[in-house]
Amino acid sequence: LREFEEKQSQIDLGKAISECTRLKNELEQVAQDYIKANNNRTSEKSIEELIIIDNYCNRLNLLKEELLEQIATAELIVQQKQEIYAEKLKNRKVLTKLKEKKYSQWKKEYLHEEEIQIDDIVTSKFSIK
Repeated sequence: LREFEEKQSQIDLGKAISECTRLKNELEQVAQDYIKANNNRTSEKSIEELIIIDNYCNRLNLLKEELLEQIATAELIVQQKQEIYAEKLKNRKVLTKLKEKKYSQWKKEYLHEEEIQIDDIVTSKFSIK
């Protein structure tokens, strides 16, 4: 169960990271579009074309602001998912170590009991003779 929870939190972390990366890539594309549109302003254009380019640049600025907000939120989510994953990983490791320790203790006791039984058998054979 702990391993499943760890895997699930790892998957959730991966999803959050990929969403954050997608938003950053989209922001990069908006920046490239803005540069292209801004470069179009310098060539000789009519007033209508310049107004259209200006409106487009304004829209790209608004989109940039929205994306920055979404990226900030996504990065917070990634941080939360990383903390959850670290906790799940820690819980699983603690449980695994505890399980190994109990098994080691059981094996030690089992071997000790077996040794006692073998000693009893050997002692009883020598006592009979």
